[in-house]
Amino acid sequence: PVVLKGLSRHGQIKEFNDSDQSFPAIASAYTVDRDGDVILPSSFSYALKIYKTNPVMPWCHNCWFPPVARSSSWKIAKEDFRILCTFSKLAFPTEIYTLFREQILNTFSVGFRAIAVDKEPVLPKQTGITFTKVELYEISPVVIPSNRQAIAIRGKKYARALASSIKAIGGDHVITDTRMRLMSEYLGLDLPTKGLVAIGSDFEFPTGKD
Repeated sequence: PVVLKGLSRHGQIKEFNDSDQSFPAIASAYTVDRDGDVILPSSFSYALKIYKTNPVMPWCHNCWFPPVARSSSWKIAKEDFRILCTFSKLAFPTEIYTLFREQILNTFSVGFRAIAVDKEPVLPKQTGITFTKVELYEISPVVIPSNRQAIAIRGKKYARALASSIKAIGGDHVITDTRMRLMSEYLGLDLPTKGLVAIGSDFEFPTGKD
């Protein structure tokens, strides 16, 4: 199945370029997400060259409609995976860009296929797995992500304040199996829970092969 993981730490967006509707963002960070998992930023380097041939950014992981933006200037460091987002100037993508500009939207989420994982924790308070190699499919602007630190880059003072508040959170994880069941019931779907991945508010059907 496709795994969807989002990040929500407000980053340090220092510049919005209104001429081409672009700004830098953190796509994923080295931190424990709301599901208790950790994605190593280096895990994206495994198949990043494949993603670069089609660097799409759908709205909220919706791959049934045209993407709203593309990513570029990919930078992988120990702490995070950073990108430059450039939004289309069509009406709806421009609305999404404007919502970021107005600080109403702030966060991003990655959709990927897990290639290799490690069950040993690498960070304090980690209760889930560590993704060590992934194939990145897409990066989405989202409303509520799994990873609290996947954010638009807005300013160091704000980032420090948010980082402090995140450290004070012991965890607000929802068991994935329970989330899948509740989501299926809410949508009125008769779906097998095996192979269905639901992370935070994100939802994806089983792909069948993976």
